[in-house]
Amino acid sequence: MNQVRRKPPHRRNADHRQLCRRGRGHIRSRWRNRKGVSLLELVIAGSMLAGVMTGLSFVMRTARQSWDTIDSEYAVLQQMQAVARHFVRTAREANGVSTIASDGSGITLSLPDDQTASWNWTPRRNGRQGVVIHRSPLNPSGAILAGEIDSLQFTGFTGDGVTATTATDDIQVVQITIAVTVPRSAVPQRTIQSKVWIRSW
Repeated sequence: MNQVRRKPPHRRNADHRQLCRRGRGHIRSRWRNRKGVSLLELVIAGSMLAGVMTGLSFVMRTARQSWDTIDSEYAVLQQMQAVARHFVRTAREANGVSTIASDGSGITLSLPDDQTASWNWTPRRNGRQGVVIHRSPLNPSGAILAGEIDSLQFTGFTGDGVTATTATDDIQVVQITIAVTVPRSAVPQRTIQSKVWIRSW
């Protein structure tokens, strides 16, 4: 029976495999013997860290600006609403209107027990702009009720609530209008308007 002769391995192929094994072992030994990082790796890592920190600082700055905008808007609107609530609450218990300024920036109400209370707007006082001064029996010299108020307007009406009048004896309804400016807002001009009946009528 004929036997199949195997060809001896080609010397070139054997040498190539041996070189490959030596090469892989040399590469592995090189990676095993490394104890640090290269300058290129440090530059890449530093660039990535700088990018992350820049993005984080941008996000934090945007969040802080948004918070400041919301906080300042809330403070201005709160002052406007506080003045309106304060006047309406007092006017409901008033006996009538004693005086009202010709330009509508101030009003004095007569209260029970022959007392009076007044609200007056002035452009500046004690370094603050748009100040509302309130005088009452407890503080006759006046105190700052609110600031940053662009305008304060009082309008008197007769009993129908439609006909405006400046005669204090005929005023049965008083309308208060307050305007403010909200900084860094899409709608900077804000206005609130309230009408109140003088209950003694």
